[in-house]
Amino acid sequence: LHLVWTGPDGEKHYLEVDINCPTLSTSTDYDGDIQATQKYLETHKPLRWVEEYKKLQDMSAARAKLGVTSSVRMRLINREDVMPRQSLLFMSDTTLSGTKQKVYVFLKVLKNCTNSKAKSFELKFAVDQMLMNKDPDKMGLGPAIRLVMKHSKIQ
Repeated sequence: LHLVWTGPDGEKHYLEVDINCPTLSTSTDYDGDIQATQKYLETHKPLRWVEEYKKLQDMSAARAKLGVTSSVRMRLINREDVMPRQSLLFMSDTTLSGTKQKVYVFLKVLKNCTNSKAKSFELKFAVDQMLMNKDPDKMGLGPAIRLVMKHSKIQ
């Protein structure tokens, strides 16, 4: 949702809002693979399928993390078609705790300054994976940021 309004001084203000349907936890085990979804989109070709296809992300690496929840998300791929998709919820209370949050915020700023195509969830995933079992306070903020930037999802 893109909102634009004009203030009393005539200046335009912009706000982008993402609206997400609830994510439903499921007992069905999911390994993070996207091949079945790719095949469905390639076979049935619903309106705007290519755009949805490009958004698919293999999350197999997240499967190894303890506490990952298998879930189902509803994706509105065009005005008429809603597609349920399995996903993995890897975020926890520790994913962006302490200095990890500072690393993430720096990466978000860098992403916006460089017009990177990396998605916010990919940055969170990279922070989670690269700083797992590490103490960024002991490493230092700079070395922690450089380590996370080596993750294949955000290079």
